[in-house]
Amino acid sequence: AVIETEPTDIPGLFFQDLDGDYYTATYEMAMDLIGRGIKDTKWFKHLTIARDRPSLDTYDGVH
Repeated sequence: AVIETEPTDIPGLFFQDLDGDYYTATYEMAMDLIGRGIKDTKWFKHLTIARDRPSLDTYDGVH
């Protein structure tokens, strides 16, 4: 099942379209914009994420 939710407006935050009209920004739109901005930064492109994972042998004999 897919649960659809209404967009969450952010009071006081507006976007302006190419025609000069303003509309309320939603949380979803703002997060997308912030995410794209971060993805395009130089420091993010060079970011390496490492995770410490136990080897599979660690789980032998565990029930």
